[in-house]
Amino acid sequence: MKYSGLPVALAFLLVAVSAQAQLYRWVDDNGQVQYSDKPPVTGPRKGVSELDSQGIVRKTPVQPLSPEEKAKQDADRTQAIDRERRDKALLQSFSNTHEIDLLRDRQIESVQAGIQTNNLRRQSAEARLDRLNRQIDSFKRRNKEAPADLYGDVAGAQKEIADINADTQSKQAVIQAIRQRADEDKKRLTELLAH
Repeated sequence: MKYSGLPVALAFLLVAVSAQAQLYRWVDDNGQVQYSDKPPVTGPRKGVSELDSQGIVRKTPVQPLSPEEKAKQDADRTQAIDRERRDKALLQSFSNTHEIDLLRDRQIESVQAGIQTNNLRRQSAEARLDRLNRQIDSFKRRNKEAPADLYGDVAGAQKEIADINADTQSKQAVIQAIRQRADEDKKRLTELLAH
C-alpha cells in the first residue's frame, strides 16, 4: 500500500495544531494559501487569519481601508476636531446667547455700511450713464455720429454699475451667512451650557 506524503503531513500538522491549539492561514506573495503554527515573518499579501484546533477561523485579519473609506475616516476625524475647537471657542467667547446677538448685529452693521456706500456709488454711476446717453441722443438728433470714446464711457459706466450690483448681492449673501452662523452658534452654545 502506497501512501501520499500530503495527507500524512496534514495529519501531523493537525496533531501539532491540536497540541498548540493555534494555526495561522494567509495568502503569500505568490497567491498560495499557507498554513503554519506561527504567523508569517514577512508581510503576506492578504491578512493572516487565526484558526482554532478544528480549523475554524477564530480571528480574521483587519482588512485595510479602501482609499474612499480612509478619506471618509480622515474627514470625520477632521470634522470632529474642528467641532471640538469651535465648541471650545464658543464657550471661551460667549457666556450667553445675547452676546452672540450683539456680535451678529455689529457684523451686519459693518456689511450694511458697505451696501450703503455701493448705493451711493451706483447713483453716481447711473447719473453719469444717463448724462452720457443724453449726449449720444444729442448727436443722433443732429444726425451725427457720436465719438467712439463716448460709447466707451457708456460701456465703462454700465460695467461699473454691474460690478456694484454684484458686490451688493455678495454683501447681502454675507449678511445671510452671518445670521445663519449666529443662529447655529446660539443653538450650540445653548446645548453646551445645558451640559
